[in-house]
Amino acid sequence: MRTIQQGVLLAAVVGAVQCGGAERTSVTPSTPRSLDFAPEPDGRKEPRLALVIGNAAYAEGPLANPVNDAHLMEQTLKGLDFEVIRHDNANQRTMREALREFSDRIKGGVALFYYAGHGIEVSGANYMVPVGVKITRREDVKIEAVPVEDVLQSVRGRPSRLNVVILDACRNDPFTRSFRSGSGGLGTMDAPKGTLIAYATAPGTVAADGNGDNGTYTQALSQAMQLQGIRIEDVFAQVREQVFRETNGLQQTWEASSMWPGAFYFKGKPVAVAECPQGSALQGGKCVRTEVSVTCPAGTQWNGTQCVAAVVCPTGTRFLEGTGCVANVVQPAQPVQPPPVPQPSPVPVPPPPRPPVPAVVPTPVVSDPGASFRAANLVWQKEPAPNQMNWESAKSYCQGLTLAGGGWRLPSKDELLALYATKSSGTASFPGMDAGYYWSSSAVSGSSGYAWGVDFYNGGAGDDGVGSHHRVRCVR
Repeated sequence: MRTIQQGVLLAAVVGAVQCGGAERTSVTPSTPRSLDFAPEPDGRKEPRLALVIGNAAYAEGPLANPVNDAHLMEQTLKGLDFEVIRHDNANQRTMREALREFSDRIKGGVALFYYAGHGIEVSGANYMVPVGVKITRREDVKIEAVPVEDVLQSVRGRPSRLNVVILDACRNDPFTRSFRSGSGGLGTMDAPKGTLIAYATAPGTVAADGNGDNGTYTQALSQAMQLQGIRIEDVFAQVREQVFRETNGLQQTWEASSMWPGAFYFKGKPVAVAECPQGSALQGGKCVRTEVSVTCPAGTQWNGTQCVAAVVCPTGTRFLEGTGCVANVVQPAQPVQPPPVPQPSPVPVPPPPRPPVPAVVPTPVVSDPGASFRAANLVWQKEPAPNQMNWESAKSYCQGLTLAGGGWRLPSKDELLALYATKSSGTASFPGMDAGYYWSSSAVSGSSGYAWGVDFYNGGAGDDGVGSHHRVRCVR
């Protein structure tokens, strides 16, 4: 795993029509632990600056949605406290001057660049195509187009703690058709240190342009950015699931490099949610009993709304749930009754004969009625925990689970990886197992306060702080 240094750069490369081109190598995302840039400040605003460019009015291959997508991104970012610089149908000089202004105005905080329009890959380098250029030969690209590297240079060395670069430029362009060995769209980028690259669709596949004025990916990205308390990596996971669903699986987003445990939220940090003990649920801001009994940790007891330190009541009193120690109710002594007078026994009368009893066929006993499934030589909880939770709570949840006879525990990292392997080979069914990060019981050796988990989107193992909240599925 690679450590993310100060001035982290996130490059999200997204597509709108088609990403064709030469064969490319995929990079599987992972979840690194180390994070060297400063966390988002609490209780104060930090600067947020964005440059948004949408190019559509090309003489060759005009596009329908880039300007609309740029306007939607501008509105979204302004609603998220970004100061936005926007240019529509920019020529080469306008784009270069806009990049210079953008770089000069970065004063810290978060800097974001968004471009929608044609993009070209030539000799392994990616270029954005301005409006008003004429490209007929490969040599024209370096003269007429703007390199993506210029965007990276505009934010490199600036005081921003986080830089976000979004290139909606994976379109089937008309320029490379005249090249003998040219390829349409952008290629994979050799990301510099601390960079993440995300494509709206895998290279060489078709991306949906949407049914309205905006592309499918841009609409999903705008909606996910505005969700309360969603980390930046979870924003892309939300977009990935929505695009896959809306295109009936025809478009699948693709990522390279690394994501990290939460460091930036587009719209506020998550609100803390109370973790209720087993047998209760959060209702109206407090835990309410939902089962006959509530399982509290050792040394505590249920007081009607939460588990509290066990109370030892004085002699003559007892603990009443929701009230505390109350006096015992003494029942009055019952009067002694005289022994009954013996009565003569009646003469027994034989009972009438009974009709024959039909044979009863025993009903088979089902020991595990649909509460689990078997995979990787283990029995797994069929439905995962309803809420995400930290590592200690995840272990306690599994140990206290009484489903189908109990005996549950949090799986190890190797057991989760074995379960994902059966998923990828198509040999097991995964009820309720959505693409996300699941806790394991394996602590990180030599790193106090961190534990391993497995991402069920790509099968990668990564570690995170034990205080982070992730998904939980128990095993036995």
